[in-house]
Amino acid sequence: MAATAYDAEVRYTSDGVPHVRAGDWGGIGYGQGWACGRDQLPAIADQLLKVRSERARHFGAGPQGAHVASDLGYLALGVQQRAAAFRDAQRPELAALISGYVAGYNRAVTEAHEQGSLPDWCAGAEWVRTVTEQEFYAHLVDVSLLASGRNLVQLIGRAEPPGPDGPVPPSPVEALGGGAAGAGASNGWAVGGDVTASGHGMVLANPHFPWYGEARFWECHLTIPGELDVYGVSLLGTPGVQLGFNEGVAWAHTFSCGNRFTVYRLDLVPGDPTRYRFGDDERAMASERHTVAVLGDDGALHPLERTLWRSHHGPMLNLPLLGWGDELAFSYRDANLDNTAVLEQFARMDQATDLDAFQAAFAEVQGMPWVNTMAADRSGRAWYIDASATPKLSAGAQARFRDR
Repeated sequence: MAATAYDAEVRYTSDGVPHVRAGDWGGIGYGQGWACGRDQLPAIADQLLKVRSERARHFGAGPQGAHVASDLGYLALGVQQRAAAFRDAQRPELAALISGYVAGYNRAVTEAHEQGSLPDWCAGAEWVRTVTEQEFYAHLVDVSLLASGRNLVQLIGRAEPPGPDGPVPPSPVEALGGGAAGAGASNGWAVGGDVTASGHGMVLANPHFPWYGEARFWECHLTIPGELDVYGVSLLGTPGVQLGFNEGVAWAHTFSCGNRFTVYRLDLVPGDPTRYRFGDDERAMASERHTVAVLGDDGALHPLERTLWRSHHGPMLNLPLLGWGDELAFSYRDANLDNTAVLEQFARMDQATDLDAFQAAFAEVQGMPWVNTMAADRSGRAWYIDASATPKLSAGAQARFRDR
């Protein structure tokens, strides 16, 4: 397959696995983006719709206002604004990878509409559309938040201070997303050469991610002669391979038990639920007005405006059972919200020739968002690490957390 700026070869084996070969990073992204889009277009399009805060525009308010809350929550997290920093942090090869991936995905979208190959339930849907690179980078920000902010987004979108009629109702328990973080932790084994028949290392991966939806894995083989030759799986709509093997190293992941975010209890100033005490000081929350379009039962779009608030820690939350009262409120800070190194992390792993290079990817990049890693190489060495991002709390904060 060829385009103006990209060239890639995609061959499917009898079991349906795409083997993508290209001469550069832009080409490999183009081939992978096209193949993944061709296989899983509605699921990927829905995730891109989500980070554009347009679910309510196309699907209505949703059960208990879920789509409105999601749209507002992603606006409060600022994933579209953070996309620029994510883009600017990439080295040229990875920037080309993303540009190619977006171009390939967009080709898959165009072909699906022209050929009428979309499923009946979304055939001709406006939300299955081509995307910009900024929208795609916003999607990658969201993937980094899979074990944190993605699960809190509806609680953020529902957070409002008490008004003249008292506190707004707490969020329903269903608004607290589980996502892949609740998928069962996964299993993985890395075995050293001292106990294998061949003397080489061996890895077995048993991921517990779902078989459907946005958190499923997609299998592929990617080759750039002399630079990259890796086989494995990636989350839908993400470039490269995140769990797999190359000629020198194999690796697996399981969900880390570490914390990805911190919830802060705010003691509110009497008479003003948007001011809180921090140490001996009083602080005012910051606010921002957001508008989302909501598809009504009449088929028309209706604007909905909401003011969302944040403390110096981060966005405010409307927690199930607790809500936002006159005396207490809750805010959160995310360890992965500014993680722009995740692409570099997996690219270095994909290219590692032995366990030394694989370990160096962790020591030098430190971009792993939310998983443990176990790996083994051809020489028979095996290794385990949990290098995932974790909140950095002061010794005093850790002590208070343990005491309570």
